[in-house]
Amino acid sequence: MGKQQCPLCGEHAAVHETRESEYVYKGVQYSIIQPGLWCDSCDDAVISPADRKASQKDRATAHAIIDGVLTPDEIKRARKIIKLTQAEAAEYFGGGVNAFSKYERGEIQIPKAVSLLLSLLVERTIALDSLSAVAEHLTVEHSKFWARSGKLSLGMQRQAS
Repeated sequence: MGKQQCPLCGEHAAVHETRESEYVYKGVQYSIIQPGLWCDSCDDAVISPADRKASQKDRATAHAIIDGVLTPDEIKRARKIIKLTQAEAAEYFGGGVNAFSKYERGEIQIPKAVSLLLSLLVERTIALDSLSAVAEHLTVEHSKFWARSGKLSLGMQRQAS
């Protein structure tokens, strides 16, 4: 592919390709392979939204490592080990119906508490039915509460279903 005019310096020295690029996150420097329109004259790059999306998972992986949470690939592996679909995982751990899809693509970072719980479930081989039993117990206890009071503890009236 021929050289293009660089939108930053105007020289015909730019080419769209991937290069190692340095980033800093929370004071930690890391590098990833970043696609972009790289200029050999001004030694800068224009990163399009598509280029940014192409390297999103690599940046998310670096950020997760720096933050001490599971990386996108580790989240997917953990979810599969405990035999949950993305939708089931979202129901158990919260975050919305598409949360695990976004975590696994690196679009958003998993909350630390969810990361720790997933790690614990995998490392300690805690049975998922134990988690199900806790969730069922909460549902039963909440039902008893509603049957007794019909009110939230904040004084709000229960809405009819």
